[in-house]
Amino acid sequence: MTRTPFGSGSSRFLARRLGVLCVLAGATAGVSLLFPAARFADTPVAGGAAALAAVAGSWLLAGAADGAPNWAFEVLIGAATLLIAAGVYGGGSPASGAELFYLWIAPYAFAFFSTRQAALQVGTVGASYAAVLALQHHEHQSMGPAGLLAGVWLTVVATLVVIGALVRLLGRSTRDADQRFRRGFEDSPVPAAFLDLGLRLLEANDALCRLLARRREQLVGTCVLDLLDPADAGGARWFSAADATRTVEDECRLLRPDGSVVRAEVAGSLVQPELGPAYRFYQFRDVTAHRRDQAALAHQAIHDPLTGLYNRALLLDRASAALAAHGPSSGKVGMLLLDLDHFKVVNDSLGHDAGDRVLTTIAPRLAGAIEPADTLARIGGDEFVVLCVDLANPLDAVDRAGRLAEALATPLEIAGAPYVATASIGVAVAAAPGADAAGLLRDADAAMNRAKGAGRNRIEIFDRSIRYEALRRLQLEHDLRAAIADDGLLLEYQPVVDTATGTPVALEALVRWEHPARGRIGPDEFIPLAEQTGLVVELGDWVLRTALAHLAQWQLVHLCDPPLKVSVNVSGHQLAVPGFAGRVAELLRATPVAPGSLGIEITESVIIDVEVAHETLEVLRSLGVDVLLDDFGTGYSSLAYLEQFPIDVLKIDRSFVVRLDEGTERAVVLEAIFAMARALHLDVIAEGVESPEQIVKLRAFGCRWVQGFAVSRPLPAGEVVGFLVEQQTVARAVERRDQR
Repeated sequence: MTRTPFGSGSSRFLARRLGVLCVLAGATAGVSLLFPAARFADTPVAGGAAALAAVAGSWLLAGAADGAPNWAFEVLIGAATLLIAAGVYGGGSPASGAELFYLWIAPYAFAFFSTRQAALQVGTVGASYAAVLALQHHEHQSMGPAGLLAGVWLTVVATLVVIGALVRLLGRSTRDADQRFRRGFEDSPVPAAFLDLGLRLLEANDALCRLLARRREQLVGTCVLDLLDPADAGGARWFSAADATRTVEDECRLLRPDGSVVRAEVAGSLVQPELGPAYRFYQFRDVTAHRRDQAALAHQAIHDPLTGLYNRALLLDRASAALAAHGPSSGKVGMLLLDLDHFKVVNDSLGHDAGDRVLTTIAPRLAGAIEPADTLARIGGDEFVVLCVDLANPLDAVDRAGRLAEALATPLEIAGAPYVATASIGVAVAAAPGADAAGLLRDADAAMNRAKGAGRNRIEIFDRSIRYEALRRLQLEHDLRAAIADDGLLLEYQPVVDTATGTPVALEALVRWEHPARGRIGPDEFIPLAEQTGLVVELGDWVLRTALAHLAQWQLVHLCDPPLKVSVNVSGHQLAVPGFAGRVAELLRATPVAPGSLGIEITESVIIDVEVAHETLEVLRSLGVDVLLDDFGTGYSSLAYLEQFPIDVLKIDRSFVVRLDEGTERAVVLEAIFAMARALHLDVIAEGVESPEQIVKLRAFGCRWVQGFAVSRPLPAGEVVGFLVEQQTVARAVERRDQR
């Protein structure tokens, strides 16, 4: 059988062979009795020594000492020492000192030296004692051949007894260690195996069997290389690299019977015992899940989790590599940034799940429309970028952008309805020294924003004017943020008056910006910027706070019943902010204005696009805030919204008023609007009134309140008090005239 590090491969066999020799030595003890010339040969001491050798040999041979306590061996060795020493001394042998030295040095030799060294020590002492016997025989001829034979016989018996007993002790200690090691090896949760020098498995523990889904008998005798995944080309090389001077560590791929692969870290070394052949010891650690998690994390690091496309990090990395390979001014590297049009409407109206389905549906379409060498990435909510690395010219980039637009043209089915996605695409080509990946992406984004501003569903190529506009817009955003924080804005107020008396009843707050370098910037420029950058929330809060503070001062001066009101414009972004109604309530509590003095103006698009608009408006109504629907008649909402949403006042768009004199059609529409407002119990304000004649006609329709240049231009806050006093004086004069 194949010798292993365990079992009866060493000390047990040696002990039994020594036992056989001891038995033979005891059986030949009677030979010495045939030579009476030896004075001690026929003594009881010599017979006892022979009997002791025979018993010890039988004991060793039968293995009866396996369970014997250590003291039994102490007694055995001690008795043998005393008997032999007494026999030698009683026989008058001058070699008794050498005999005692021999019996004492043997245990120490086996205790403090290796097996080979101990055997050499014992052999040396034995040879020395044999030399002493030879000298005694030479000096004492009376000993005769019989005496010499008896001395040699006694030396052999003593040597075998001592060595046998010591080997037995060492063997049992070795077996105990082997058993402990086997138990630790077999019960260890760490998969492990012993291999011979031919890399065949000698032993495998239960953990390794479980790891490889094989029984022990299927593994023992198998070459470890047969268990490797054929794709693991390096396994065979390093498995043979283990030596006795170091532990070799590496990783391999093991195969299970079902074909699944186990990734394992392996540590192996070569073991060279004193007895028996060399072998290899290996331990395995299953790292399959760890490597799978690492691969997942690595995938997440460079991929978009929703669509599986590459993300911004990998896009910029590949773009940097492409620019380094082709040169930043070669014109071969470009980016196409695609942003879906009106994608927010999908999320707001159908939910984010529907929006995700749109993105996951169009992602493979876009992937199928690009060149093999190009890279498609998703870098934002509805933004996709294609990195082109082999452009022939800028028009080639435009052609590729056109293919992307065509890929979107096929209708999708979302929530049971057809949906056609369109996109605004910005094209940027690296054609200048110093171009980098981030700058190229920024240029493509600027071109895409121009496409959005030009009407969407377009392709725009980046040029220097776009960069200038982008830098200007960025600077304007920075300045607007600073103006909001430093009270660098101002409010003007356009009055709303009663058509019958001219009495001011309300003021609409209009935000203005006097830029320190550019002068006055119109709201049609900075309000859209604020909405796009999210600054509209901070801007709206500043307008509310400032307008209420002004109103508190004016109500102390302009006492009227009902009290003077102020209205502010509120965007859909503000209504969508959680806690907006709570913020309004907080400002009302902190400002000493009469209840019901605040109104907010919204447009029709707000009540369509903002899901939370209805709930927020209801909360505002409960606070006594009036809700005004601004620019009524210019939107596309259903008239049903007027009944469903909490609206108090309709503000008729100026386009209906300024063309009031052109014919009867406008008059009919206005008359219908006023009739509808009365039916719904809504008040009406006509905007854009520019002449007294228009006021007269509107009053004939039943319009109670008007607003426009015919009443007053927007007034700075400092001029409002004078206007209120003046209008109040005029109203009293009109009232006295009417009383006459």
